[in-house]
Amino acid sequence: ECIHDLVAARAIATPAAAALEWHAGTMTYAELTECAAKLTARLHRSGVAPSRVVALQLHRSLEQVVGMLGTLLSGGAYLPLDPKWPSERRRFMMEDAECEQLVAQPVHLAGFAWFGGAVLPLGDAWSLAPTHASGVTLSTPEMLAYVMFTSGSTGKPKGVMVPHIGVVNLLASARLRYQCSTDAVFGVP
Repeated sequence: ECIHDLVAARAIATPAAAALEWHAGTMTYAELTECAAKLTARLHRSGVAPSRVVALQLHRSLEQVVGMLGTLLSGGAYLPLDPKWPSERRRFMMEDAECEQLVAQPVHLAGFAWFGGAVLPLGDAWSLAPTHASGVTLSTPEMLAYVMFTSGSTGKPKGVMVPHIGVVNLLASARLRYQCSTDAVFGVP
């Protein structure tokens, strides 16, 4: 299975259940998958290719998860960028990962005039234009899910490529080890 397969299974089983809660906002599994599918269609129109890396410059929010899931559904992999990082670091990471798409909240688009790829603003996830499904790219567990860069303490940061199977195996292992129920809730500090 791929990461987005796990989310899809949960959305089918419990569409009205809360998938995400952040500050005062909540998003059900049905809403999450709908918003992610809309972003997926936008990514397909922008030319995302399987296992190609999409830069996500989104602060912690419901939209951040929509960005990650939408990218995975498109067959692409995501590169999380923290808006607080120096612009030189973010530029290096995007160039090193050969990003051709950037998904960002409008407030974070300043400073990307140098970027020659497709820029997809993502404000309020619910404001994404309705769209028809654009043929979700079939992903395999071995395909790239995301790229995480090291701190660069030994020189330039280096990207670590993480496939779907690594994340799915970690989640399965955690479920067994901690005997989590299917309705367990995980929090982010």
